[in-house]
Amino acid sequence: MKKSSIMFLIGSILGAGAAYVAATRKEEILKKIEELQEQIKESDLPERAKDLVKEISESINHLLTSGEEAMSEEEKKNILEEVEAKIQKLEETIHKSTP
Repeated sequence: MKKSSIMFLIGSILGAGAAYVAATRKEEILKKIEELQEQIKESDLPERAKDLVKEISESINHLLTSGEEAMSEEEKKNILEEVEAKIQKLEETIHKSTP
């Protein structure tokens, strides 16, 4: 997979997170996350990168499906910080695996 494709996948994940923060189009975001997970399964990314993308997608999915009222602002903040940390690890993994 080309580096530009990998960066596109990372951008898609970040876009989904930003869309959550804006609190719009919940169903569309969930569908995009599902599509992204399917693309990752078919990609030639290293296994560690695939695992990180899966974890990020699950975290964003949890944010979207748990409901606004069910989660405190602190919980939302913690999940978003966790997602950011995983995205950093994903970028590091991708940079290590690409020549």
